[in-house]
Amino acid sequence: MNQALQDVIEHRRTTNVFEPMRAARGLFRLGRASRFMSRELVAGWAGAAKGLYDDKPQMQRDEAIGSATFGAGSLQYAAEVHGFGSCRLIGFDAVAVASEFSLLPDEIPVLLVAIGRAATNNWLQKRRRPLTEVLSFA
Repeated sequence: MNQALQDVIEHRRTTNVFEPMRAARGLFRLGRASRFMSRELVAGWAGAAKGLYDDKPQMQRDEAIGSATFGAGSLQYAAEVHGFGSCRLIGFDAVAVASEFSLLPDEIPVLLVAIGRAATNNWLQKRRRPLTEVLSFA
């Protein structure tokens, strides 16, 4: 396995909430190694990411939460494809989760995802308001 791919896979060792540039460098090296990104393109993307996130902890945190949310959604879709039920969990003790999973001081637990076999007598889906009542386009 090439080093760039290994850096991307070893997420906890290459990035955390407040160091998004480390992950970006791994992704850019992967793009360079697979020859679909020119040096100029890599430099441009790295510069844009640096300008967007450097010295902006709130922006870094917001991006981490957004990325975690999309990742959790993908995990839930994958679980369903394989016949499992899933549920996003919030309202947990973040300090206890960080301790249990040995998170670094600058890593934050955003959400938990429970995955398992759905009970046979489980609700199909709880009642929801019609989409027209909760969604509007600007």
